[in-house]
Amino acid sequence: MAIKNEAAKPWDRLDEEGKTAYLAFREFLRRRDTQIVADRIGRSVRTVRNYSAAHRWIERADAWDTEQYRAEDEAMLDERAQLAREHLRHWSALRKLAMSEAARLINEAKTRGPDGAPGVISDRVMVQIMDLATRNERLVIGEATDRTEVSEIIDTSRLTDEQLVHLHRLLAICRG
Repeated sequence: MAIKNEAAKPWDRLDEEGKTAYLAFREFLRRRDTQIVADRIGRSVRTVRNYSAAHRWIERADAWDTEQYRAEDEAMLDERAQLAREHLRHWSALRKLAMSEAARLINEAKTRGPDGAPGVISDRVMVQIMDLATRNERLVIGEATDRTEVSEIIDTSRLTDEQLVHLHRLLAICRG
């Protein structure tokens, strides 16, 4: 006889369920065919069907299936969340790199030679990288990816004329 447990699950051994009947039920959970269960445990199909009816195998197997689906769904959600966090870290790092390069280019604008030689990454490519990284970062956290409004005012009062010219070039690139 099984030990009574208040937290017992429907697929656990029932108090009135003998060892052989419970082992048959466990086999039923894997096979879902009373003939196969009968062959595997060395009992008649009639006996196995009696076990099934007496111990509500179909109902308990449904509860087992529901729990397995729930556990699979939970594992999938956990995996998706982990993957989203990883993607967010990567896209954020790429966006920060592009922003850092943008700041470097703006600062470099005041020291460029008369030919205006560009930095390591061209303005256009840097803006494309920032756009790609920002869109994917937003996508990962479930925000719209097509925002075009500026969310904060940029104080340009401390920028030199050269930096302002460079900023206007960047904005022109962004506007396409």
